[in-house]
Amino acid sequence: MNDESYLTIISDFDGGKDKTKFMLEKIPKKGKEKILKRFQVTDSSTGNKLIAMIFSKESNRTSLLTLELNKDKTEITITMPNEKTVTYKEAKFEPDEFNPEYEDELLN
Repeated sequence: MNDESYLTIISDFDGGKDKTKFMLEKIPKKGKEKILKRFQVTDSSTGNKLIAMIFSKESNRTSLLTLELNKDKTEITITMPNEKTVTYKEAKFEPDEFNPEYEDELLN
């Protein structure tokens, strides 16, 4: 999490068989609007730096996403196309504690 949003990254609902496909959910501090992105880690990923392809059903396009964990794996820095690089710190609480309006549609 950071001051503005809470980030979750989960397996892309294939029963954990494909360990390269994930869903990124960016939850704002206030309100119910959130951003969901599906991505797949590429073969060019190494160590704590992952390079992934983001899939967009709306535009039928793909783009690159970079996720880099710090040495202690308590922070992740994310770089997405046309956006500022953002660092998130490991949260000590759940998304609904960060944003009381949050509804987990993925698990309900």
